[in-house]
Amino acid sequence: MRISLVLASAYGMRGDVRAMLNLATALAERHDVEVISVRRQKEKPFFPVSPKVALRSVVDARPGVRHLLPRGQVRTEVALWRVLRNLRSDVLITTRPGIGVQAARHAPRETIKIAREWGRPVVPGPVKRFYPRLSAVVTATESAQEEWTRLLDGGPAVHSVLDALPGGPWPRSRMDNRIVAAGGRWTPVKAYDRLIRAFAIVADKRPDWRLRLYGAGPEERLLRSLVRELNLHNHVYFMGTTPDLAGEFAKASIVASTARSEDLGMAVLEAMGCGVPVVAYEGARGAQGVRGDGLQRGAGARGRPADVRGGAAGADRRRAPAAVARGGRARHGAAALGRRGRGAVGEAHRGTALAPRGDTSYGYRRSMHGYSGDKQAYLTRLRRIEGQIRGLQRMVDDDAYCIDVLTQVSAATRALQAVALGLLEEHISHCVADAINTGGPEAEAKVKEASAAIARLVRS
Repeated sequence: MRISLVLASAYGMRGDVRAMLNLATALAERHDVEVISVRRQKEKPFFPVSPKVALRSVVDARPGVRHLLPRGQVRTEVALWRVLRNLRSDVLITTRPGIGVQAARHAPRETIKIAREWGRPVVPGPVKRFYPRLSAVVTATESAQEEWTRLLDGGPAVHSVLDALPGGPWPRSRMDNRIVAAGGRWTPVKAYDRLIRAFAIVADKRPDWRLRLYGAGPEERLLRSLVRELNLHNHVYFMGTTPDLAGEFAKASIVASTARSEDLGMAVLEAMGCGVPVVAYEGARGAQGVRGDGLQRGAGARGRPADVRGGAAGADRRRAPAAVARGGRARHGAAALGRRGRGAVGEAHRGTALAPRGDTSYGYRRSMHGYSGDKQAYLTRLRRIEGQIRGLQRMVDDDAYCIDVLTQVSAATRALQAVALGLLEEHISHCVADAINTGGPEAEAKVKEASAAIARLVRS
């Protein structure tokens, strides 16, 4: 089956772009998939694109590229009409109402046309007129589904499907770093100014916590000025853009979402995929839709949109992160997200054994080790540490602040020490205890071995 996805720009740093490229990658495993970018402003997309996905553009807006028609909206629309009319795909998936209307008008009738929507149309008239020609409309949240059903009364079927996340394994947060993270475009609709003011209240009560902002946008100068005004230069850090936002979220213990829009947002889904609790404002109905009673479905705490102190109180709950991470990871992450494009999210990752099989130390074959019963748990913890080390490499490569690097080094060291203590406890209760019960020189050798291991741990 040939599937075409049309984006306003596949080269931008937006959550909807990330979601559609993830969807294209997943569909490319079984179908012939192409991504059509209406505009191309850069040499390469910001987010990675699978080599199995064909990528082409309608209008090349890079500097120095010549065009037949003059620059402007007319040129773009004419070029898009030509592409849609000559399309030979079985399925066409569009993003944004403007592109959906053009697809309904000009795409071949035999093509299955699906509109992927995240928010309300600014001008509902053309949508009401032409969307009945579509096969279906798909929204990201149930609240948006209800709104589009009312808007398209008697029109195509409206479904609700979460945005697609890439396949695992995913990095997992240890929940021991005192870091609040937020990611996205620095625009007014994201309300990062509100987040910074709320964090000023948190920093006053808990000065050991830090706020990391990932992204870029036109409000950067205003946000930096606000940080200086509130004297938060040692608490708020502008980390810049990254295509691996999930890897950065895995270093945090809380992810904040203060957007005024009503869609759920990729940042919330990626945070929950990493097992990190989310603090969101009550007005963001997308986040509200995945929150249940008792902080057990993902968005951990809420405040009212205009209530900065309410948002600060949500981020200041010290017990919420662990509870929400358990609930969000088990319910929303593994079950819901897994069925919608990302695959299993749980802890069942395959790996190699911690020691070679058939070790014959001290004259006997150890068919089982002390940690054998919890091997998967140890493998999971070691993978988390591996992710922390990779994060350290990225921080140094990106010239991160020295104290932030040292904080991450300390966290990785504590994590390794915790694994070592666990292995030592298992060794004493299993291997050493069995040797003592057996008696003889083997028992004495095991006790000396354990004593030497303890001494090495003490010295480290």
